[in-house]
Amino acid sequence: MAPPRIPLNTINRSNNILPSSSPQLDTDGKTQGAYCFPVKPSVTRPKNSAPSKPIPSDLLEDFKKAVDGSDLTKAGLIEVLKKKFPSITKGTVQDTIALVAERVGKKESDKRWRLL
Repeated sequence: MAPPRIPLNTINRSNNILPSSSPQLDTDGKTQGAYCFPVKPSVTRPKNSAPSKPIPSDLLEDFKKAVDGSDLTKAGLIEVLKKKFPSITKGTVQDTIALVAERVGKKESDKRWRLL
């Protein structure tokens, strides 16, 4: 059995990837004869910090009735509600579900949405 392989790249503290074969540094911190490739930071969008527009009060009761007792997952419920209420954005549907309901049950097959 062959021994485990060494890592192909090493990461230094300045967030650059250096090939493991040439990590020689000068006294001023620059690399000698090495290729430096900057690492792209992970691109994650922050969650909407601003609250979404609330559902109109005339639609809220119908929205709650559609949510209460449903056995769908959150993603499935969002899609169903988006079809049922096309004037409401997906973000608003997500935020409203989080505010008015929770999913309770022990097993996946027993979980149902319950109004708070």
